[in-house]
Amino acid sequence: MIGLDFASPLGRAFGGVAGDLDQDRKLILAAVIVAIASGAGSALLPPLVAVALVAVVCFSFVFLVNTRLAVLALLAIRASADVFQDKSLFSVGGEFEVNVAAMFGFGIVLLGSYYIIVNKVSLLGNPISIAYAVFLIVGLVGLPFSTYPASVLADWLRAASIFVMFNLILHLFPTRADVSHVILTIGISSILPLLMGSYQFATGQGVLAEGFERVYGTFVVPPIFAFYLVLLLPLLLVLSANARTRFWRVALGLWLLVAIVNLVATYTRGAWIGAGLALTILAVLRFRKLLLALPIAALVIAIALPQVADRLSDLGRDRADVSYKEANTWVWRMKYWRDSVLTLESQNVLVGTGLGTISKVLYVPAHNDYLRLFVETGSLGLLSYLAALLALGTVALNGWRRVLSHRYRDIVLAFLTVFLAFVAMSFADNIVLNSVLQWYFWSLAAVMLVIVREDSLYERGG
Repeated sequence: MIGLDFASPLGRAFGGVAGDLDQDRKLILAAVIVAIASGAGSALLPPLVAVALVAVVCFSFVFLVNTRLAVLALLAIRASADVFQDKSLFSVGGEFEVNVAAMFGFGIVLLGSYYIIVNKVSLLGNPISIAYAVFLIVGLVGLPFSTYPASVLADWLRAASIFVMFNLILHLFPTRADVSHVILTIGISSILPLLMGSYQFATGQGVLAEGFERVYGTFVVPPIFAFYLVLLLPLLLVLSANARTRFWRVALGLWLLVAIVNLVATYTRGAWIGAGLALTILAVLRFRKLLLALPIAALVIAIALPQVADRLSDLGRDRADVSYKEANTWVWRMKYWRDSVLTLESQNVLVGTGLGTISKVLYVPAHNDYLRLFVETGSLGLLSYLAALLALGTVALNGWRRVLSHRYRDIVLAFLTVFLAFVAMSFADNIVLNSVLQWYFWSLAAVMLVIVREDSLYERGG
């Protein structure tokens, strides 16, 4: 039986009265709320919007009663929610379409902010949060300077949801025992995406893009699925290596193999490079046998799937005279940055043109997160974001050196490799404000921070 979480707003509000409620009464209360929402929604709203309303009401109730459970539930299903990406619930001002993913972001910002305020959670307890908070402030300050305020607000809410999720994980799961639930949930989140990706690969029902049949799992496009798998691979590897029973070691090893097959089948070169970087670092620093296994695996993949070599062969071709959908090479990127992105004029070099401007004006993403932040949030926005990354990377590196437990040190190392991969991939891709990717990245960052922080307390005898 799940008891009331007294660290949640509702638990604090009702105190002992709520604590006296038995499970049946809680279920009855939840059923009444859902029934009212269902009746009102079905009578007044379109079916899809009515279903969304019921889901929002149910989740809000769970969040207020047991915030930890609600956050874990969000992490478990977020990777699969993009299957509804093209299902618009309603439009704001005829310019901004609100879908399920947007509702997730807005909901976690609203409910998470309420939790943070009620529980007086400090958001400035570490340099990472401070730097990211400055980044958010700069992004909001840029709103008056933008020609597209709706786009600025939409992207700012995505960034805010990432910040709130990071701080919720830090506060709700403050011990190593707690963060094990977060790690497990991130693993669970991969089940449906990998099953769907495997089905698409086996049946040839991926999306045809740039001449390749590419799997996308439950995500909108193959690259997002691929970047998600880059985050997953090091985690699965260290969990498999540290599994306490043979069953779990084999099961996690097989799941890792499934993830690798799906990553290859996305035909996303940036993710291949990121995964190769992460696994190579793991091989050098921890799993030396991988130094032999990785090149053998690459050779087997190249032989089994000749398309992989074809996919890599055009990286340096000068095809900038064709459209974006036809040419997605490094040469094309360089010319796009020089001839298009950097030509966008900013009214204020300090805060930029406003978040979301590049896609709105050029109809094509920047394909470089750092260049995007410089153009859209100015020098202040870019510097504050880089400061957050620097602080995060420093904590991860120092933590890997100091954490005593082999198992937890491996988890910190897994995050460090993911961090370096994401930093590298951001030079040529669009990752920084993709909420589904960043929710998992910053949740894993919070896990790392909790492990390092608790180890420091042990060292001080705390």
